[in-house]
Amino acid sequence: MAANSPNVTKALSTNGSCTGLFLADITGVVGVNNNVDGYGISGGPTTDDVTTVKVELIYNNLNTSITYAFTLVNSVITAATLTIEAGTPANIFSQLTSTAWPFTTTLPFNLFGDYGVNIPSFDDDIYSVNYTISGTVPDTFEIEAVKDKEVTCIVQCCIDKKFVDIDWNCDCADDKSKNAQLGQSYINTIVAATRIGDLSAGLIALNKAKVLCGNNDGGCGCG
Repeated sequence: MAANSPNVTKALSTNGSCTGLFLADITGVVGVNNNVDGYGISGGPTTDDVTTVKVELIYNNLNTSITYAFTLVNSVITAATLTIEAGTPANIFSQLTSTAWPFTTTLPFNLFGDYGVNIPSFDDDIYSVNYTISGTVPDTFEIEAVKDKEVTCIVQCCIDKKFVDIDWNCDCADDKSKNAQLGQSYINTIVAATRIGDLSAGLIALNKAKVLCGNNDGGCGCG
C-alpha cells in the first residue's frame, strides 16, 4: 500500500549580499503550529523514515545542472555527494557545515557553498530546484517538489543606478528615464513570468536586461 504523502514544501531565498541561493524544507511536522499535512501525516513518513534526499539545481539560462545527493539515518546526513550534470559524483560530506536534516530557515542549505567542487558560478538566472525525498514506511516512497526562483541581483542594481543617475534638469533626462524604466519593466517581467511558470518569457526578459546593462555590469559597479 502506497504511503500517504506529506505536502513537501521548500523555500528558496538569496542572502542579504546576494551571493548565494539557499534551500529550506518548510514542510513541518503534523501537530506543530496547527500543521495537518507535514511529516508524520497518518500513513505517511516521518522525517526519520526519509533515507535519501536529492536536490537538483538547474541553471535555466546556462542549460546545465548540478545535483546534491544525501544519505540519511534518523534525520542525520551520513553521506553527501555533488554531481555536475552526468559527471562523476564527488564526496562532499566533510565540507558540510551541518549534518542536520530537514534544512531549516535558520540553517538552510547553501546551494552555492564551497564544497570543494568547481560548479558554475552564482549569477542572475532563473533557477529550478527539484527536491526529492525517498525512503520506506513500510513500503518505499518517493516524493518530489519543484520550485523556480528568479535571481536579478546584478541587473536590478544596475537599473537602480540608472534611475539614480537621471539628472532631471538635463535635456537627456527623458531618454535616461525611458532606458531605466525599460530595464525595470524587464525585471518585472522576469518576476511575473517565473511566478506563473513561463520560464521562456522570463529568460528572454532576463537576457534583454543583461544587454541593457552591458551584459550584467555595464559600468554600474554591480558585478
